[in-house]
Amino acid sequence: MAVPARIEDLVDALEMQNDETASYLNRATGEVHVLSREALRIGEDETDVSAVRHECEKEEIELAQVILDSDRYLALPSSYDVHEWRIMDAFCHSLGDEGTRSEFLGAIHGRGAFRHFKDLLLRHGFWDSWFAFRGEALRKIADRHTFGTYTS
Repeated sequence: MAVPARIEDLVDALEMQNDETASYLNRATGEVHVLSREALRIGEDETDVSAVRHECEKEEIELAQVILDSDRYLALPSSYDVHEWRIMDAFCHSLGDEGTRSEFLGAIHGRGAFRHFKDLLLRHGFWDSWFAFRGEALRKIADRHTFGTYTS
């Protein structure tokens, strides 16, 4: 019987996504694993792990090999799939005050959008609101991708 994943683990993995990592959900245990793309590449090449010098790298590559050779693992959305900018755009549109909404929407276009957005969050005191909004957006992404196979 499959053990459901904890939603917090799924959201944490989605928050950590970047171009250098990939995350996988073990459908049998509910565990979430974040691996480097390098370990996945080496694991895919079926490289002899005994040639790897550091024990932690060996363990990561061995896990990558298991993940790649098993249907028990579900790849979680990549950073591209999460698309942080879309979440920022949705947050901007959720702001009630038209002037503030326009200011935020203007800030997320063009060069330095992420920095400008962060600056506005701090200036307007929306830091906590943003992280709550973002957390809920990541929960929805996790829910869609894992078909609700998690616990709260």
